[in-house]
Amino acid sequence: MLVYPGTAGHVCRRHRRWLLAHPGRPASIPLETLPEVLTAHRHHSVLARSRPDAADVVALAAAVVWSWQVQGWRSEPVWQDRVHRLAAVTGSVPTAVVPHALVSYPETIAVARLLGAPRWQQRLRETAAVEGAGAATELLLGEISRRAGRPWLAAWLTAWTRTRPRTAAQADPLNGWLRRLTAADGPGSDGLWTVHRAAVRPTEYGDRASFLTDRRSRSICEEAGAVFLTGGWEPVPAPRPGPAPCP
Repeated sequence: MLVYPGTAGHVCRRHRRWLLAHPGRPASIPLETLPEVLTAHRHHSVLARSRPDAADVVALAAAVVWSWQVQGWRSEPVWQDRVHRLAAVTGSVPTAVVPHALVSYPETIAVARLLGAPRWQQRLRETAAVEGAGAATELLLGEISRRAGRPWLAAWLTAWTRTRPRTAAQADPLNGWLRRLTAADGPGSDGLWTVHRAAVRPTEYGDRASFLTDRRSRSICEEAGAVFLTGGWEPVPAPRPGPAPCP
């Protein structure tokens, strides 16, 4: 099996291609029409070089972005545009591309860079200490909104936090991270990046099997289960024990 080790091995920058691990022969997809993926990969590589816990940081960020998708943002215009561009370069139908983590990869890395920045961690702690947890939350959501390129995101998330069930608040990965970060006794390095089991992106949502060299006729469901766009980057956090999400 072809293996591309480490974050930096997932993209050939010279040829602007995303490398796929495929049994038997090399495979890749072109990224000329997806410059935001190339930019995110560059930032991801820097993060991986600068932090020994980068995988945990990205895993929590992936859970944060997945929580947006759970709230019905799969049809969000930016992601829909990316889905159609991915479908065009892979020769797949858009329905088959939607489940895969590469669609939200740029947003995941943007969130990871913010959460992993010591300067921002300190600023959030100071804000919580002086102005309260609500002010720290508002500050964090505003910056996430800016970095994700969604001006409406902070207001939407604020409204959602006021109406969601208590169980959803307990499993919210961003809420849990900020609570641990701003705890009175300081964040514990071992638990800061923990992801509640109910918040983890289901593995069956993006089965890892290549479709690039298999052109047999398949149903949409089969194709969605077989498409492979992530190249092995998608993080799998060590989840905190908790109730499993509803099927």
